[in-house]
Amino acid sequence: GIETHNLIEDNLVMNVKSSEALLNTDETPACFWITNPNNIWRRNHCAGSDRYGFWFDLREHPEGPSATDTICPLGEKLGEFTDNEAHSCVRYGLRIFHELVPRTYPCRPIADFTLDDPYSINPPIQAVFQNFLGWKNMRNAVIGENLGAIKFTNILAADNLRAGIEISDGNRSPPGTLVVDGAWIVATTENAGDLSLYDEKQVRGLITPKVDYFWAKNIYFVGFDGDKTAIETCSHCEHPAATDSGARTNYFAGLHF
Repeated sequence: GIETHNLIEDNLVMNVKSSEALLNTDETPACFWITNPNNIWRRNHCAGSDRYGFWFDLREHPEGPSATDTICPLGEKLGEFTDNEAHSCVRYGLRIFHELVPRTYPCRPIADFTLDDPYSINPPIQAVFQNFLGWKNMRNAVIGENLGAIKFTNILAADNLRAGIEISDGNRSPPGTLVVDGAWIVATTENAGDLSLYDEKQVRGLITPKVDYFWAKNIYFVGFDGDKTAIETCSHCEHPAATDSGARTNYFAGLHF
């Protein structure tokens, strides 16, 4: 989690396999295992993984030989994430886990909610994930969990068994800074393969978070007919252990069906 400003560009990674004989993380492998966001990923391609394509597995501080409490990957800015692609992953094409809240001072508190402008003590830095293509993943093309000022733009998702894009949580940056702006989400294409794998009652286009102030705009939903659903609210609220049941205010503009 300590390395930054590296360039990871024009790579092809195929058929990543899990192992039950090494570390816990080796049971959930990724084509690209990312522990600090302040690097550059361009035009990389994941073609099959037993778990994830691009896995932002961020910790509070770097671990191992580089362990230090002066570096905080959870709050680091994103270098660049552009023109990457992931398909045929057993779970997610792109997973941001558990948290990414890029801000001016990565190791300081996110906000002070006793102030009129809570985020003024540590201004957020917008991170942009752009031009990502995710298809034929057995869960989602994209999932983000506890997010700050994150923008997903020009996302292309097709033939994913659960959802195109899912945002689980937010409320860690000013309203309007967690946004999906520009996406094509296709339920199933002519290249979808074995349609018996798709449970139409489970196929979603966009799953919104269980918090307020999320924005979704300029999104095209294609093929969400029958039991397929273009938009579902309250990510993970269907889980038996869920403690939330929805009733959140999100904002939408420029949607096409």
